Amino acid sequence: PLPADTPEGLRTWMTTGGSTTGAAGRSLESYLRRFDVTLAVLQDADALERVAYELVLDHAAENVRWVEVRFCPLLNTENGMTPEGAVDAALRGLRRAEQDADVRAAVIVCALRTL
Repeated sequence: PLPADTPEGLRTWMTTGGSTTGAAGRSLESYLRRFDVTLAVLQDADALERVAYELVLDHAAENVRWVEVRFCPLLNTENGMTPEGAVDAALRGLRRAEQDADVRAAVIVCALRTL
């Protein structure tokens, strides 16, 4: 379940970590809890493709012309997607965005020691 019931509530939680003072929202532990929420919605190919596409379009809207998307595809395998499938989905989104905007994009695949 998400930590909030509304888009505004989720935005607040993602930017503060649920802290009312702001201090807890700046800790590594708080940051990583927010990352878990992000990863939870990136466990299928359609979601990854969409996010990659929208990420590039968002950058293009800011006049960025080169985007390097860095991610660990092993983190997107909780629902059965393979790491290769995750990379393929991200690349599909990037290629689509390149066609729709004046921007170039690439993937930097990361590995985590803990995996």
